[in-house]
Amino acid sequence: MKNPRLITRRDWLASAAAIASGAAVKHAVAAPASPIKTKSVAAIVSIYEPKTHSDVLIGKILEGWKQDGGAGPALQLSSLYVDQVSDRDLSRQMAAKYNVPIFDTIEKAVTVGTDRIPVDGVISIGEHGDYPLNAK
Repeated sequence: MKNPRLITRRDWLASAAAIASGAAVKHAVAAPASPIKTKSVAAIVSIYEPKTHSDVLIGKILEGWKQDGGAGPALQLSSLYVDQVSDRDLSRQMAAKYNVPIFDTIEKAVTVGTDRIPVDGVISIGEHGDYPLNAK
């Protein structure tokens, strides 16, 4: 009877090869071939105040994942449109700090003031704000 605690050289080599090839595959899949290219985005938001979705999402683009100046998404905020500005507004302060132009229309923000759409994407955040109700 074979002792189940003993491993043969053949079994050890097979296990080592499997582990090594698994590690190689994991490394090849996990490591990108080249750095991720930063994409430019325009942000269209209803409000930009502390603790709103705009603050969290746009803040991570401008100031990093932890909003502490560290690493963040591979996005660059190219322009901003804010529908309603209150006394708690952060958009003017953040735009000035990061040199992001604020436009007075959605079209101008998406086109970044040009006659074409130079951004790779548009982030639309509609929450809160003071909007009238209708019969519907």
